[in-house]
Amino acid sequence: MLYLFRGQIEEIVKARIDVIGLILMIIWVGALQIMLDEGRNHDWFAANEIRALAIIAAMGIATIVGSL
Repeated sequence: MLYLFRGQIEEIVKARIDVIGLILMIIWVGALQIMLDEGRNHDWFAANEIRALAIIAAMGIATIVGSL
């Protein structure tokens, strides 16, 4: 079996990284993490910062799920 493959050139193809998707996922996870960490200190949705982070996190998960 190995004799059949000997001498054949294997073509190496680099995988492309979806940079935009990676950046969106980093922003989404970061916003979610900060919201969960700082939410209890700022009385959850009473603070504008937590609301903004929640909106960013919701838009991020909707974008990721929508692109699947």
